[in-house]
Amino acid sequence: MYVTRPLSLYRSSPGAASEPLPEGPYSGYLVIQDKAYEAQVTTCCGMYRDQFLSNLPFPQNHLLRARPGLPLSANRYYVVHAKGKHAGMVYACSREEDKSNFLCCSSVNDVNPRPFGMGQFYARAVATDGFPPYFLRLKDWWLNTDFKRKPGLDIEPAAGVNEALRARMPDASFPISSQRSPAAVVGKWYTPFFFIKEELFRLKDQVKRSLFYEVTLEQFWEAIHFSENRSGEGRRTVEVRARVQTETAMLCGGELVGDVSPSADRVVWFRPAESVTGAVGLSSPIVERMRWEVARAGWVAGKSGVDVLEREEEYRGGSAWTAFGCFVLVERFSLRRLDGSLVLGCDFRYTNKIITKWE
Repeated sequence: MYVTRPLSLYRSSPGAASEPLPEGPYSGYLVIQDKAYEAQVTTCCGMYRDQFLSNLPFPQNHLLRARPGLPLSANRYYVVHAKGKHAGMVYACSREEDKSNFLCCSSVNDVNPRPFGMGQFYARAVATDGFPPYFLRLKDWWLNTDFKRKPGLDIEPAAGVNEALRARMPDASFPISSQRSPAAVVGKWYTPFFFIKEELFRLKDQVKRSLFYEVTLEQFWEAIHFSENRSGEGRRTVEVRARVQTETAMLCGGELVGDVSPSADRVVWFRPAESVTGAVGLSSPIVERMRWEVARAGWVAGKSGVDVLEREEEYRGGSAWTAFGCFVLVERFSLRRLDGSLVLGCDFRYTNKIITKWE
């Protein structure tokens, strides 16, 4: 699962690319083209933006186009010295930092001519016996990006887990009769589409809907026991006995998952309990990362995914109580498309993190 970093950070601080990965297994960074970067490449009083990318890393929230060459209609030419000591070199534009000030005036100092750049990037296969695709084998290609947002690429900042907010626990000031408290988002990541499989969609349709998926970690309290004392009798204790499923999942529309099974290609399939189709597959590293995240917070799976909670709670108030509720902490990983529609929700219940409420 990936957290985001703005492209402007790497343009202003190239050394940031050497930062270690976020904590936890199967972590990484998604570089997003942000407004600060767009301001950096804007010239002519905001009328022109340089769409060509001149350095790594590339932004991942925009469609990029490799440009082996430009047509004549582009009207793009290089001005070359024909003779003299700079013969064969090309002129280059000066920048703001090349200006010099004298009294109330400023003047532009031309930069020295430079050798013609034969290209900005070339690709090399990672495999020792591999060859990149043809358009990447060319050693004189350029890359440019469109500043217009594309559907399925509207990525917002995601910083992973907010440790302070997660440790604070959800607000407990909710009605005792509620089945659950309002949810608090304590973590956010993204994952590319190729780590997610939706049985209802062909791959090309899935890509059209969402090139990335948003993963959020939410916390809320869920009721596991409720008692009433309608007669107002003076009993001071309540026996709590609850059978808690420590891990459940639901699909789009709220249908419960009936089967979770791994496949040979390292995909974990979440299949609906009643419907014939509609399964969702997650790459096993995503599932492993979710389990790692809850395990480090103290989650215990229990025996066969079930934990039996038995305890006695004592009322210490003055007047007689009328209602009692016992609630367990739930952390939910919600997988959504970028249009906000839910794909899968995985709930982890902490039977070692309990609150009680009396009225």
